[in-house]
Amino acid sequence: MKKIFSLLVLIILVWLAKLSYDDYGLSKDLLSLQNDLRQSEQKNANLNDQLVAVQRQKKPENEQTSQVKPQSQSPQLSQTHLQPANMVKSQLELIQFAIQQRQFIFALDKINLLDQSLDHYNLAAAIQDSLHAALQQDKKNLQQFILAENNQIQQLQAVLTHIDQLLKSEQNNPNIQSPKNEKSGFWSQWIKVDRVDLNTPEIVHRRMILKEAELRVLLAKQNLEKGQVLEYQNMLDHAIGELKQLPDQNAKKIVKEVQKLKQIKMLPEAKLISFTILG
Repeated sequence: MKKIFSLLVLIILVWLAKLSYDDYGLSKDLLSLQNDLRQSEQKNANLNDQLVAVQRQKKPENEQTSQVKPQSQSPQLSQTHLQPANMVKSQLELIQFAIQQRQFIFALDKINLLDQSLDHYNLAAAIQDSLHAALQQDKKNLQQFILAENNQIQQLQAVLTHIDQLLKSEQNNPNIQSPKNEKSGFWSQWIKVDRVDLNTPEIVHRRMILKEAELRVLLAKQNLEKGQVLEYQNMLDHAIGELKQLPDQNAKKIVKEVQKLKQIKMLPEAKLISFTILG
């Protein structure tokens, strides 16, 4: 009996010890959960504070935007009202740029398309009628400009070809005539035969200079075909500068031919009159 009683007491003590250990573990877990809960509550509080701060910052911005919107409505209305005119003007600017780039066929096509599509723009009837008439006149003016410019270019190219032939013939010309001495007497001009010093650097390099001048003339001809007026004038200046190095009369005659050609003014660029309708 004593052994059984002792065994029961031992079992009871072990069970009590286990209960105490479990209670300690539960208490520890409870404390950990409480700490986690406090941290979560603290985080929630911080988030709420941040949310309130953000909302306070947005309120003045919303008030400012609400005050600005009524004021900005009138410019938007005016821009909408002017939009068709601006669209037509942008088309005219594109056409004018095409003329500057010598894209004449493209410019004529754009004039026709714009004239046909004017009814789709929200423009006043009087403005549409004026634009139709102006575009037709622009088309006519551009066609006349193309014909006139082609005629002028053909005439200038003919002169350039003549100058090129003169330069080629001078390269193979052994007879070089010097400019007459204006201070010499009457009979000396008829009897005396002046000869250019063949030992001068200018005459030694005469053929080279003539070839360089011929190259400048050919480049001027190419620039003229492309409508590059500034480059065309520059090439003529270079040709004149090369030929002025030569003292003989034939070279001076060619210089005068090039100078006359350079004095011919090119036709002014065609300008669209339709811009005046839109102001």
